[in-house]
Amino acid sequence: RVAVTRAAALGPAVVVALSTAHNAPLQNRINEWLNILQSLQLPFAMVPLLYITSRSDIMGRFKNGGRMSLFAYAVAVLILVINVALVVQFVLDKDTPIPHGPGAYAVALGYGVLYFWFISWCVPDLFRRGPARDATTAADDGYQALSSTDGAATGGLA
Repeated sequence: RVAVTRAAALGPAVVVALSTAHNAPLQNRINEWLNILQSLQLPFAMVPLLYITSRSDIMGRFKNGGRMSLFAYAVAVLILVINVALVVQFVLDKDTPIPHGPGAYAVALGYGVLYFWFISWCVPDLFRRGPARDATTAADDGYQALSSTDGAATGGLA
């Protein structure tokens, strides 16, 4: 089973690498597009993961401490800023095969706003004010607290 999933994940990359081996500029262009794509996808894994691991109602005694959370979020913000700079540089580069001009830049800006809205939507309580969520509220959302009253791990997703 593992071999099949690895082949499904790596197969397309191997096919592209082998089919463009004779054309270095094309290989570089595809690599650049893949880097852009990965930089756009990274926050959808990173931000919710940091959010979940910083919540005691989900992680219990295994949640990130204050310093670790601060460090992890600072690194996440740094990565997001670098990714934004990469995408902006890619969009503004006149050599990229994408439309250029005020209309194209407006579309890219609108897409960026929707993109950051969607990332913030992936973390439902990130910007919510009010009392902290407890284990009962988390269980209503499909989660169980990972630590019981005696501190033993009791579950995960309900």
